[in-house]
Amino acid sequence: MEHKSLAWIWIALAILVVLGGGFFVVDQFAQSKRRQNQYRELVKVAQESLANADELDAQLHEGSDDPQSDVHKRQRLLRDEVLFKAKEYFEKASDLDESSPVPHVGIGKIEYYLERYEQAVDQFARAEELGDRSADLNYQIGRAYFQWARARSPIDRDKLNRGVTRLEQATRLDPDHFGAHQYLAAIYADPKLDPDPLKLKVHEDAVLRLQPDSEMAAMIRKDREAPQGEGDGER
Repeated sequence: MEHKSLAWIWIALAILVVLGGGFFVVDQFAQSKRRQNQYRELVKVAQESLANADELDAQLHEGSDDPQSDVHKRQRLLRDEVLFKAKEYFEKASDLDESSPVPHVGIGKIEYYLERYEQAVDQFARAEELGDRSADLNYQIGRAYFQWARARSPIDRDKLNRGVTRLEQATRLDPDHFGAHQYLAAIYADPKLDPDPLKLKVHEDAVLRLQPDSEMAAMIRKDREAPQGEGDGER
């Protein structure tokens, strides 16, 4: 009788262990789902803030105000405030999912807007390490290197070449990437940078094909219609 009682006790303990393990698994699953939901919400809010900053930045560059004017300074402060808030959201999202490249791409774009090009490249490189091999990431890295190169005096040729390599890679991965073609057309047209008439025509043709009504397309048409030599250097 005693053996039967002990057997029942062991069975009861085993059931409790199984149930306890089940509750633990359920709890872990629930926590994981909560983290995923929090991550998605933070990324959504961060990307919305970044989109608002895009609009503010466009307005900042559309105006003809003196960069030292009070209006320009207020616009820049407003844009930067939105950027810093977006960065905060992206950083929190990265803490929740350290394996995701998305927050690093977002932070990289913010650093680019703030003209901190080295930090932008670092963030984009981290996104690449985490698996992002997209055309757009190559574009982001390329233009960051390009602006970083231009910020040096004299221009940093090594960083310029790295930027060109990434921008070309973006067009290979996505032949319809307008931004990459636009940057490359500007680079290959500039005698101070990396002039190449054959490559210039390739990227200008892509700009005309992809966005014929863009400002860049209008400049290209004007340059091509001008007598030879008159339009040089306009871009």
